Amino acid sequence: MQTTDYYELENRLNDLQRHLMPEVKYDGHYTAKELDYIRAYRLLVHAEFEHYFEEITKKIVTSSLRNWLENGEVNQILLSILAFVKVDFGSFPDSKYDKKSENFNSLEKRLRKATSNFMAIINENHGIKEKNIVQLLLPLGLSINDVDQIWLNTINSFGKNRGEVAHRSAKVQQPINPSDELAVISRIKEGIRNIDLKLKGLMVEVDRNADGLN
Repeated sequence: MQTTDYYELENRLNDLQRHLMPEVKYDGHYTAKELDYIRAYRLLVHAEFEHYFEEITKKIVTSSLRNWLENGEVNQILLSILAFVKVDFGSFPDSKYDKKSENFNSLEKRLRKATSNFMAIINENHGIKEKNIVQLLLPLGLSINDVDQIWLNTINSFGKNRGEVAHRSAKVQQPINPSDELAVISRIKEGIRNIDLKLKGLMVEVDRNADGLN
């Protein structure tokens, strides 16, 4: 079973295809209006992919921190965030009342700071290329080996193509073939589905640990 975020993504992609993509014409002749709709489709689908990764990452981080605050158990996700996210905790306190590091002299404060810094990374994310995906997923505890390299190559190309649509005039762009575009979107969605299952597994494990303490 997938996460709610994935099902919402899937529904939104279906809506965009229905609203914007013309029927495939085997002669390849599309009107100027249809070509604009196809370009809009690429831009909006990219935005939905980006939104999915950012929102599900935020939810996982928030849930992990909340479960720890409520149950007192550090989970794998929080450990991964501490390991991957750069945080300046200052120097080690010299005494109980050392003012220079009073903001980070407890585990709770350090976890809150690390998760806050990761949230800032998420909020500043722009894109779904490999560097974006790695930056969002590794701190959650996923291994880079959990993400298929061919899929990463596909999203790199899709991100580049999206940039050309967004930043170049249609006059200098190659027309987008709807059939090819839908095939690419399908492959990207399938890769996201696999990642979503792994993220769901992390979330279930955190919830299971929390339930065991209640």
